[in-house]
Amino acid sequence: EDVAAAEGCIVLSHDAGQRAADYLAQEFSTEQLCKGMPLPVGFTNTRRWLTELGKKLGAQGVAERLAADGEKMVVEQCRRKALEQFFMHRAPAAIVADATVGIPLLHFIAEDLEMIPKLICLRSCQPVAREILQRELEELALTPEVIYDADVYQSKQALAQVKPEVVFGSNIERHAVEELDIPFVFRLVNPIFQFRMVDREYFGYVGMLNLIEFIQNDWLDRYRSKRRGYKARW
Repeated sequence: EDVAAAEGCIVLSHDAGQRAADYLAQEFSTEQLCKGMPLPVGFTNTRRWLTELGKKLGAQGVAERLAADGEKMVVEQCRRKALEQFFMHRAPAAIVADATVGIPLLHFIAEDLEMIPKLICLRSCQPVAREILQRELEELALTPEVIYDADVYQSKQALAQVKPEVVFGSNIERHAVEELDIPFVFRLVNPIFQFRMVDREYFGYVGMLNLIEFIQNDWLDRYRSKRRGYKARW
């Protein structure tokens, strides 16, 4: 009942919520903040969100300080944990996800992890999300193969043709690529068949560390023995 009094709104999904934001703008002149921007995943997207919100709220100094402190925290944590990144450098990668996760991952993969996205399969993609993705690709000067509304079969066929070294996807892709000789599948998208009892955020700087942790764990999991069983010591 207080919706009409709101001065602004934020859409935290590229798959849902845009119609509601457009309705609020049309009926009540409610401004949509950070409109047309990828969600805050990775250094570049998070800084852009903080900068935009700082301008709108008259807190540019606070936003700049938050961005600087957050970026410093991520770098220090990665150094402290000795992040292994050599296998990521310029590795051809594929993204198989919904638009909410897939589009923001693009900057994170290309800039922060220094990989080369070769394939993007989006399970769903509204017109606004397509525009955002196209702007991202132009800004990064990337020309990957893009498939919209991709199902499991289309994704598997595309992966077989492109043959990336790394796939950012779900447990579905983990099983789909078993015969394709693709070394790494990082499970960042639902469904995920792992021991994760609590959802952990991907947005912001803590979310960036969560993503890096998932990637590192999946990478190490490749080298764990599958033959050695547990044996009690008593």
